[in-house]
Amino acid sequence: MPESTNRQAQILDTVAQRGRVSVEELAREAGAMDFDIAEAEVARTMIERSDHVTILADSSKFERRALMDVCSFFATVDRLVTDREPPRRYSMRCGPVMSR
Repeated sequence: MPESTNRQAQILDTVAQRGRVSVEELAREAGAMDFDIAEAEVARTMIERSDHVTILADSSKFERRALMDVCSFFATVDRLVTDREPPRRYSMRCGPVMSR
């Protein structure tokens, strides 16, 4: 069984209060995305099984373009954690933004 499929199976056996997901790209229209299909699938599974979703992304991830959808940023994300204050349109659309 491929490693990503194994991780997904393990995640499906749990329900998390809080899911933390790192992504490769955040774009206002596209949402959170990743370059790796396996990582995107694992992230989607974690999000589906979590009551509250936190996205972890450094400031270089804003407005990049990746290939694989992870989630709709504004409909799914409860909190964003990043190293710098994000563009205002992000902080106004999701829960608390935490930066270093």
